[in-house]
This record gives sequence, structure tokens and C-alpha cells, in this order.
Amino acid sequence: MPPPSPPPSAAVLMEELVEEYLLRIPPDDPATLVRAALVCKPWCRIVSAPRFRRRFRELHRTPPMLGLCYVTDDNPKGKNVARFVPTTSFSPPRGIRRNWHALDSRHGRVLLHHVNWNYGPFVIWDPISDEKQELPILPRLLHRDVVTWSAAVVCAAAGTCDHLDCQPGAFRVVAACTSIVEMFVYIYSSEIDAWSMVSASNPGGLLLEGAPGALVGNVLYFACFFSTKILMCDLGMREITFIDGPSPCPDAYGHSVLMTTEDGRLGMAHVLNFKLYISSSEVGPNGDAIWSPSRIIELATLPPFSTLTRSPLALGAVDGVGIIFLRSLDGLFTIDIKSGHLRKCFEDRNISHYVIPFMSFYNPALGMASAGEESNVGTSNT
Repeated sequence: MPPPSPPPSAAVLMEELVEEYLLRIPPDDPATLVRAALVCKPWCRIVSAPRFRRRFRELHRTPPMLGLCYVTDDNPKGKNVARFVPTTSFSPPRGIRRNWHALDSRHGRVLLHHVNWNYGPFVIWDPISDEKQELPILPRLLHRDVVTWSAAVVCAAAGTCDHLDCQPGAFRVVAACTSIVEMFVYIYSSEIDAWSMVSASNPGGLLLEGAPGALVGNVLYFACFFSTKILMCDLGMREITFIDGPSPCPDAYGHSVLMTTEDGRLGMAHVLNFKLYISSSEVGPNGDAIWSPSRIIELATLPPFSTLTRSPLALGAVDGVGIIFLRSLDGLFTIDIKSGHLRKCFEDRNISHYVIPFMSFYNPALGMASAGEESNVGTSNT
């Protein structure tokens, strides 16, 4: 019988305790982990290790919101400006992109498009590192008779990936466009650096709203302007069709927000007469979407909305978290669907499009710390 293994040393036990403590630091502000790494070399080694970062992501699951992307039209030259506003202590190297639209953000990437639709490219932007990747120009066919369009960026393995660390991996960009009689969906794959096309008829000449889409599993959804129809794009089957959305008053449309609910279903939020309507859907026996109201929040009872004469607009949502962005004359706010808690973000009144949250576990400072540790180890072994 082999002798029992010796008990771990006090130093090993202390390191394990420190790791368990650091794992429970809230991910809302990445600077907290950076400060922890600066306490001492052992802590730096723990925090910058790939094992720790993997466990940190697995424990917290939902990536923190590091900032907001939105477009303003307050440029003196009349050009749109895409802005990235950090929601943590992180300061981006470049938070302003002139002559660009911020279209979507998902899985640690931001999708931009030049204001000149006919000639401008799509660009994938990482506001943390300021790295950019320009995509090939869409085929000219797309620009001949396009009336409206929406676009989204997704992980290439959207249906199977847990999205905890897929930012460096392959991705897809989906551009959905309508003409008078037809619907085009172009899908870009970073793996082959090329676009492919799926097309279908456009019943009733539906117009896309231009809002960010919602991803549920491997299916993207885009809202239609002044309509209860929703475009559904199955990325796995490469099929596009229309489904029915909830049926609120027609005046509610024009600023409806599609989102992924906390339990992974398709949801929609819109504001009408100072009431925030939240609906969620499930797939019926015939494959149709069956919608049910989840909650109605009376915004008129919440200051400062209680003093306004014009109802706020829903401008975006944090997928899977239950947070809605609302814009009023007093600025941009977030509201928690569960608690009804309202919080002011900032006072920019020139937001001309939707608000897009940037969610990511990525922390470049920890990467540099990890590289420094590896170089030190390599030096000590020579």
C-alpha cells in the first residue's frame, strides 16, 4: 500500500484561497482584477493565468458590459459620429469614429458601417484594443434597389458555442436588405473571407427597421418598420422567413426593440404612452411564434419620467440580462425589467439611432501581465 500523499503546504493552501477569493470579484469593472494583479507577483501570476481566466468566465457566465456604442448627429459638418462610451473605469484608446454607423455588437465585437452605404465597407471593431478588420465590399447587386437594411455580427458557432471566450475566433456578419419585391440576406464568413447570399420574396413590401437584431440559438431576428412582422434568419439552415410579432397599437412600432430574454427566448420591448411593454415568445406546435405579455411597467410613476410630457423611447437592450435602454429629453436611462429600477447613464440628447451595449470578458491588461510572466519564466530557465 503506497504511503499517503503529504498534505499540501500552507503556501499552496493560501494560494488556493486567494484564487477562490479573486474569482468572486464582480466582473463589472475589469480594472479591479488589474489592481489585484498589481498587489504582488503571486497574485499577478494567479490572475493572469489562462486557468484563472477560464474559471472566472465559467463562474460569472454573463460577460460584463464594458461600454455603450451609439450614433450622434451633433457633428458641425453634419456627419454621423459613432461613439463608444465606457461604463467602467476603462478608457478606450479611441472612443469616436466619425462618418461611421454603429450597427450591432455581440460576442466581443462591434459592427460598423460607413455612412456612404453605396461604397462604404463593413468593419469589425474592438473598442478595447482599437483593432479593426475591414470586410470585403458587398456584391454590387445589393445596392441596385435596396430600400431598407439591418445587419448583425455573431460568433461563427452561434448555435453550439457558450460564448465565454469566442472573441478571437471565427465570426459571421449578416446583412439583411429589402427591395420592393425581394429580401436579400448576405452572410459573411471570416473563415473564407467572402459573402454568400440567400434570397426570398418580400410579402407586402416590408421594410426593415434598421435596429440591432436578436440572436436566439442559431437564429437571428430583425424587426420590420411599422409592422408586426419579424424577419427570421436561420443561420444553420440558411433559410429566411417572416414570423408574427406581438400585436400592440401600430403607433408603438418604429422603436421596438428585439432582445434575448433571460431564459433564452425571443423578446420584444416597446414604449407607448409612458408604458413599457415587455413580451416574450415561444415556438408553437406549427412552428409559429406564440407571444405572451411578460410585464407592463408604468414609466409615468418613475422620476424623472413623471415630469415629462413626451413618452421616452426604447433604444436597445442587454441580451439575456433584462436591461432596457430608454431615451428621454433628460438623457439616456436603463431600466431593470425585474425590479423596475431606473438608472441614468448620461445626458447626451443627440442620440440619433439605437444604443448598443458592448459585452466582453476581454481584458488586455491581464493579457500583457500574462505575457510578462511567461517571459520572466523563460528568462529564469535559461
